[in-house]
Amino acid sequence: MNLNPITPRGRNLPSLADEPDTNSESYKPSDVPVLPAPTNSAAFNAGAGSTRFRSFAENDMADLRRRQAAARQAADIPTLPGAAVSSPAPSAIPTLPAADNIPSAIPTLPAESTIPSPALNLPTAENTSSAVPTLPAAENTSSAVPTLPAAENTPSTVPTLQGATDSLTPLPTQKNPSRISIVDGNVNVGEGDGNAQIRVERSGGSEGRVSVDYQTFSNTAQDNADFTPTTGTVTFEDGETRKTIEVPIVDDSDAEGSETFNLTIDSARADTDSDTEVSLGAPRTATVSIADNDSAPPEPTTAPTAPTKVADSGAEPKAVTVVDGLTKPTSIDFSPDGRNMYVAEQGGVIKVVRDGVQQSAPALDIRDRVNGTRDRGLLDVAVHPDIENHPYIYAIYTYDPPQVNDNPDDPLAGPDKNGNRAGRISRFTLDAASNYTTADPDSEVVLAGKNSTWENFNAFANSTNNFDEPPAGVNPDGSYVQDFIATDSESHTVGSVEFGPDGNLYASIGDGTSYNRVDPRSVRTVDNNSLSGKILRLDPISGEGLSDNPFYTGDPNDNASKVYQSGLRNPFRISVAESGKVYIGDVGWSSYEEINAGEPGANFGWPFFEGGKGQNSRTSQYENLPEAAEFYANTKVTPGIYSASHEQDGANAIVLGDIYTGDKLPAKYKGDLFFSDLQTGVVNNANLDANGNIESIEQFATGAQYVVQTVQSPDGDLYYVNVVEGEVGRWEVTEPS
Repeated sequence: MNLNPITPRGRNLPSLADEPDTNSESYKPSDVPVLPAPTNSAAFNAGAGSTRFRSFAENDMADLRRRQAAARQAADIPTLPGAAVSSPAPSAIPTLPAADNIPSAIPTLPAESTIPSPALNLPTAENTSSAVPTLPAAENTSSAVPTLPAAENTPSTVPTLQGATDSLTPLPTQKNPSRISIVDGNVNVGEGDGNAQIRVERSGGSEGRVSVDYQTFSNTAQDNADFTPTTGTVTFEDGETRKTIEVPIVDDSDAEGSETFNLTIDSARADTDSDTEVSLGAPRTATVSIADNDSAPPEPTTAPTAPTKVADSGAEPKAVTVVDGLTKPTSIDFSPDGRNMYVAEQGGVIKVVRDGVQQSAPALDIRDRVNGTRDRGLLDVAVHPDIENHPYIYAIYTYDPPQVNDNPDDPLAGPDKNGNRAGRISRFTLDAASNYTTADPDSEVVLAGKNSTWENFNAFANSTNNFDEPPAGVNPDGSYVQDFIATDSESHTVGSVEFGPDGNLYASIGDGTSYNRVDPRSVRTVDNNSLSGKILRLDPISGEGLSDNPFYTGDPNDNASKVYQSGLRNPFRISVAESGKVYIGDVGWSSYEEINAGEPGANFGWPFFEGGKGQNSRTSQYENLPEAAEFYANTKVTPGIYSASHEQDGANAIVLGDIYTGDKLPAKYKGDLFFSDLQTGVVNNANLDANGNIESIEQFATGAQYVVQTVQSPDGDLYYVNVVEGEVGRWEVTEPS
């Protein structure tokens, strides 16, 4: 996801981790369960290896809009299990931005040109690339809408929701969009073959001249020793659709077994005088395996960490569509009585479904202040648990200040453009007279990000690729601006808002830095004077930091007073347990996806650590930053409680769900933590012990691609939000007889 869940390999998307390093005295390698690569799931295996989806959290959302439209034409794309497929009524289909024609098969082209390897150029941290693949096309599902779970005064039947309308303005269409992606995510080559060949293709429109950059990364294969580090640019002339990149392989005499390195593409662009639109597709990273031609390497001296057994749940989950025809839904929440379901859309609209009926008017429309591009936008909502005394709905979003309207034609600084921005957490007042189905946009109270204003960032720059632009939110003396949420990137912006059992508001904030290159600005995640890369714990009325927060300074308005945990990359989704423990799904970068959980004040180590199997693992290339040595020497890092490897497990982008406490699902799921993978569509449930640690992991469902949230309703149903298919649904489980 890159919408944070919608949303690079550095060797994201997603993960959002060289020497072994364990930073917790009490930590044991066996404490970290690792999910082995599934063998029986076609949906999972289809995305296995190094192909990665970066955080909806890291995928090109403009591309998602186009794919939504194209998906409605592709009858052979599988849907979620159990979801009925039919063509929706014409009135239900919103006008979508780019309906490119995706052929069912990509024809083999007669000409395939080869890009010669450029001169030796050892990659540096500044030019390292880790691109985030975009989401593939998926079709809209289910024209029939089943009834919602029973609630007080809930009708026994639910009318079809596709015809519901509101005053949303249709999005403009785009001309001849094209996507550039790697053809094969896994490439095998012999040590004596001379070169590895990585094919790159241009799909969708082929008009105009477009380019994309590429670069290699070391993994177990080392540059210069095992392959020649290679960087360059692929250029597709008008009508060209396929190219080949060659990377020289070094044939040495060492017995070293099979080794791997990565090649990524990023920064897709068209000629400046062209109206052609181009974006990155999936996959954006290839893993190249070099088969050694020397004698076998010696046996390892230590045994690898044993993986956690993946149990067979025996469940037969069925995905049932509840609401469809939505425009890039990102999250849902419920009124405490369960009668109102609030559905947030990325662009800045919150719709409401009351007693199973979608209301004709939105509950809230704040598109005038939401920057809804790429992985940014309105990403989560939460409702105050005491709605009668505190009738508030909370929104976390990327902010477009009023000044964007002074620059309507600027490609970066205009409304919903990709220049640097900042984040906000706000509350709005719901109207009790409307049964809390409407809120006044003018009732906004900014709780965090009061200084996320025009003068504190440069909207005319895009720091995703522009590393000459200084980090936003920094004062002339080098201190951080108070109450400012940096978004120096098209992704890794804000994440989630959720109430804890203590009645306080928890929020996750991304590092706000580049997802496709090593970005020195990421070090702010481990500085508690910055709000970036943090879990915040706030008073839900004032937004102030709480006096029992771990870094409280005495001033509740200080940044540090609001920080609860740190060292996170793209914590797109969180879940607060009844015990108060915060579980965090951190979308990874070069190697791993993580679930983190720790004590108040825990530091999870990004950017200097990422994932690891049985221990923290130093992050390739980030470990060379000037700040790394001091961090490694002086900082205690809390290891993740779960990690999944991109290469070994086929992981792509983790989307954390709720801890299930209801009674609608079979009793075996009670107390389990749900999580999924954005691209493979595999949903897992983690069995937690009495201390909240993961004991084992079961596969719950497959086919759930593009699910960006899994959440429990007050009456115990388990819902999902699918950003690409524009639907909200729930899982129903029939136990085997």
